[in-house]
Parts: sequence; structure tokens; C-alpha cells
Amino acid sequence: MQIFLNSYGIYLHIKDDMFEIRVPVKDSEPTKTHIAAHKVTSFVMTTSAALSTDAIRLALKNNIDIIFTHANWHPMGRVWHSKLRNLQNPAILLRMVNRRKL
Repeated sequence: MQIFLNSYGIYLHIKDDMFEIRVPVKDSEPTKTHIAAHKVTSFVMTTSAALSTDAIRLALKNNIDIIFTHANWHPMGRVWHSKLRNLQNPAILLRMVNRRKL
């Protein structure tokens, strides 16, 4: 699931090893939504959103891309895990190491 965070003041952080998205509501308590990390493929954030370093860590741990955009949705940058998803399979990683030794 791709999640778009584009409301002014929206905040992505971690609670109980899950992502919590906090959306401010005028004259009321913020709305909170919890999402398990294994259900998310990427976050797309506009310039009016914020996130915690713990949310970045959990996203990287679960190979979740974080894409930063301008308010008009033109991309500015992204954060993703330094290893490809398939490399987490030990058999594939072992074959790559063995090829380098040749």
C-alpha cells in the first residue's frame, strides 16, 4: 500500500512498532491511524508533513521507500534501503559472494 501524507501538519512516527499517522483537527484532538509496517510499500510526503527518525528507521528496516515531493507533487528526493529486496534472501546473497571470489 502506498500512503500519501499531504495534509498540513501531518506527522508520521512510531507507536508499538507500528506507524502512527497523526492528522491535526482544528479545535479538537488529532486523528490517529495505526498501520503495520508489512502493509506499506512507500510513503509519499509533501513539504507540509513531518516524520520522526524512528519512522525512517522502521521504513528502512522493512524496505519501505519514503519519497519527498513539493506541494505540486514534483519529487524532491527519496530515502530507501541500501540493499535490494532480493538480496535479503541468503541463498541469493551467497551466490553473489561466491561469484566475486572467482
